[in-house]
Amino acid sequence: MLFPSRIKFRIAILVLFEFISLVFGLTFSLPNAYAATNASWSIPIGIDGFPTSVSCVSSNFCVAVDSGGRYFIHYSGGWSSPVSIDGGGELTSVDCVTTSFCVATDNQGNVLTYNGISWLAPTNIDASSNSYLTSISCASTNFCIAVDRSGHSIEYNGSSWSSPSNIDAGVILKSVSCVSTNFCVTSDIEGNVIFYSGTSWSSANNIDGINSINSVSCVST
Repeated sequence: MLFPSRIKFRIAILVLFEFISLVFGLTFSLPNAYAATNASWSIPIGIDGFPTSVSCVSSNFCVAVDSGGRYFIHYSGGWSSPVSIDGGGELTSVDCVTTSFCVATDNQGNVLTYNGISWLAPTNIDASSNSYLTSISCASTNFCIAVDRSGHSIEYNGSSWSSPSNIDAGVILKSVSCVSTNFCVTSDIEGNVIFYSGTSWSSANNIDGINSINSVSCVST
């Protein structure tokens, strides 16, 4: 299960940043932001041009990934320099459970696992026609769910990944969040959320009309 101290940030306004960057020639970077005791955010600290996801297990350990296949680690002293781990892919999401277990996804159906020292080589888990993995969430080192642009979910059981399962009739899934092996929520581009009970997924539940629900995060059921 997730630890109460776990903080997970989702970058939900990257499209806006990219638009302003193109129009005004500005470069935006991932903010080094914390949930401070005075309920305020720090000023932005540039570490990269186009980060796509970040996950933290404490205020002293975060991992961010970018569209260039690179990762960054935040320790108490600041952010590391970028390191390429997926030369041919765009990293789309990352989730960390501990400082020695993180999983990242890319736009080619691959996952990459961090063991606390290094990243393992990309492993393909999604060979569907649209194998772009959009999001991943891990409730423990033995349970993760990844989702893709074809409406598939893929489950990790601690040793292997399942085959892709169609849970949303081909609709693009945007985000997923798991708090245990018995509770996950995923969202799609048509305003729907879908719940996982540990054995099966519910039917799509519309909560936002025709609007895309870009990110979801749960800390309990």
